Amino acid sequence: MQHLLTSEVVDDFNKLLEQEDSILRVKFEENCGYVNFLSDRYNNDTCTPHVSDQFYQTLNSFLKEYHSLPEVSFNNTRVYFLDSRIKN
Repeated sequence: MQHLLTSEVVDDFNKLLEQEDSILRVKFEENCGYVNFLSDRYNNDTCTPHVSDQFYQTLNSFLKEYHSLPEVSFNNTRVYFLDSRIKN
C-alpha cells in the first residue's frame, strides 16, 4: 500500500495553518508527521504543544478533502501522527 502522508501533504497543511494565523506547524520525518510550534528567538524545537481535538478534526478534513487520505492516527501525546492504514 502506498504511503499517502508525504512531505508535500505536510507542506500543504502548513500553508493552511499559516493562513489561519496558527503558531503551530507540522513536520514530516520517517513516514510520520509531528506537530511543533513555530520557532522564534523565545522558544525552540523542544517545546511540546498540546493540540486540541479541533486541530485533528481540521487535519483529518484537510487530508480527506485534498489528498484522499481517510484518516490519521496519533500517539498518546497527540504530537505524532501517521496514515492510519499503515502499520509501523
